[in-house]
Order: sequence, then C-alpha cells, then structure tokens
Amino acid sequence: MALRAVVEHPKFAQLKFLLRAPKGATLGWLEAMWHFTARFTPQGNVGKYSDAQIEAWVEWDGEPGALIAALVQSKWLDDDSAYRLVVHDWHEYSDTFVHTDLARHCLTFANGALPNTGRLNQAERLRFQNSAVGQQRLSHESAATQPEISRESAVTQPGISHESADANQKSATTPKPVPVPVPEPEPVPVPEPSTTAPLARRGCRMPEDFAVTEEHRKFAKDHGYISPDALIDEFRDYWIGVPGSRGLKVDWNATFRNRIREKTKPNGSSNGRQSISRTSGNFEALDEVLSRRRDRRDVGETERGAAGHGERSDAGPVLHGTVKKEFRCGSDGDRQAVRYYAS
Repeated sequence: MALRAVVEHPKFAQLKFLLRAPKGATLGWLEAMWHFTARFTPQGNVGKYSDAQIEAWVEWDGEPGALIAALVQSKWLDDDSAYRLVVHDWHEYSDTFVHTDLARHCLTFANGALPNTGRLNQAERLRFQNSAVGQQRLSHESAATQPEISRESAVTQPGISHESADANQKSATTPKPVPVPVPEPEPVPVPEPSTTAPLARRGCRMPEDFAVTEEHRKFAKDHGYISPDALIDEFRDYWIGVPGSRGLKVDWNATFRNRIREKTKPNGSSNGRQSISRTSGNFEALDEVLSRRRDRRDVGETERGAAGHGERSDAGPVLHGTVKKEFRCGSDGDRQAVRYYAS
C-alpha cells in the first residue's frame, strides 16, 4: 500500500521524529495501520475502534496511545466529528481491492470520495450505476464536463472576457431544442389472398335418392326429347355399377340431361335403331307409305287374276300380305312403327 514517495514526504519525517524510531520501523507502523484499515474499515473510518484496539492489532510496543497520537499529529490520521478518526486521503493510499470491495457494496469512502469500478463485471457495474452512489458519480461527471462561467469568475480569471462569460452563461440557461422524432415509415400492406377466387369442385357418387324432377321433364319437353321417366332406371343402374373415379361427377343433373340428349339424337334415331318421331309431319309420311303399300297389294291381286286366265305379267314377283300398324313402348319411349306381315 505504501507508495515509494511516502518515505520522502515531510509528514513521514515528522512521524519518524515523534516515534523516535528508525525509518524501517516507522514505515512498518504506518503500513500496519493501513492494513488494519483495509481489513476492518475499508471506508477509512478507523475511529470506530478504540486507540488501544488499533495499537494492539499492529503490536505497538511503546507507550499506550503514543502511536495514535503521533499519527494524528503528523496528519496521517484526521479528527472527524462523525467517525472520530479517519485515515487521511485513504482513497489515494488504498489498493484496488479496497476500491472494488466498496464498489460492489455500493459504498463511498468516509470523506465522500467515490471508489473506482474498473474491476467490476457487467452485472456489478450496472448495479452500482443504479444505486445512489452511482447516481452521485454521474451527477459529478456531468457537472465536471459542463462548467459554468459567471461574470464574477470572468473578472478574477485572466483571459476570459465579459462577452464570453455572458455567452457561456446564456448557453447554460437556454433550453436545448427538443429533437423532433423522425416518423417511422408505415408498413406496406400485404395483399390478402382473394376469397372470391373459384375453388376447384370435387366430384361425388350419384346420390341414392336421385330421381326425375319437374325440371328434367320440362327440359325434355322444351327440346322435343324423350321422357326422362323412361331413362331413370337405366341411368341409375349404370352409374351405380361404375367403379372408382369414373363414377364421380360434379353435377349429376347435367349428366342426366346429357343422357337424355344421347338417347334422342337430332336425326330421330336412338341406339342405332330407326324410330319415327311423334311430329305431325312424320304421321303424314306414314300415311303416304301405307297408301303406296295398299296400292301395291291391289296391283298384285289384279296381276294374279290375269295370270289365271292365260295372261302373263312382267311385273315380277309380288309380296302377298297385309299392312298393319303396331304401337310399341320400349326403353326409348313411346314409338310408332310400321311392319309388314306376310300372309
């Protein structure tokens, strides 16, 4: 703890004179007193212990009370109203261990000096700064960095004019402009996915209760198609038996309408078989066919009679029979057909 310049200081020579001891012994008593302070009173307030306790710990072998009296007289110890005795300039003579110990406990020296915080870790330094001692250090540092120069100090300090003192005082009292906050840019909205976009429809099997509706009948009637009631059983049986994904449809009503169209072709045929439409024009054509066949029958009978009387006919063979209308109801609906039956 003892500095090299201690033995050269006039106070050390005075202490040496008062103790009537050589230099080595005098330095030893002074160093022992400092060790006692660092060990028991790191703030420097050794007055909390009595003179006898201090002299006993340093093993003083002289007259009782003489060591403490010599230290006070040579200004190594100072009288204090609060602590009785404090070590003179203890914050300068103490080592790094004392400073670190006081900073960790957020304490100051007895004379109000602040400890050094160079050996503290980050958490300890943060705790010290948030304490009252740390706030005191910050206030002292801010006051030291911004000294105020008054007009009176300008008079006593050479080289400082009244104008510069007025400018410094005015700048100290003028409030600093409040910085205008920079507006943060608004976030760019991210477009949400459209909820109105058409979704892919999935097919399904034919419902078990699928049946002919009035819309189906109206559709067939408006377009001249066959009755949907004649197709529903065949339609249901077919699609019930179709396996896998082939039996899936998105719109079964549209599928049934397509089936009605397929069963009634635009040329009047269904399933490759000839059919006669139920329009008035086709009935007239039917009457014409029947009339021609009737005439052919009459001609055949006449030629057959002439051949019986020795007359020869070159008309060729004639079919004998009758013409008969037949009404048949099949899977394609009511259909009117004409057939020839040989007699």
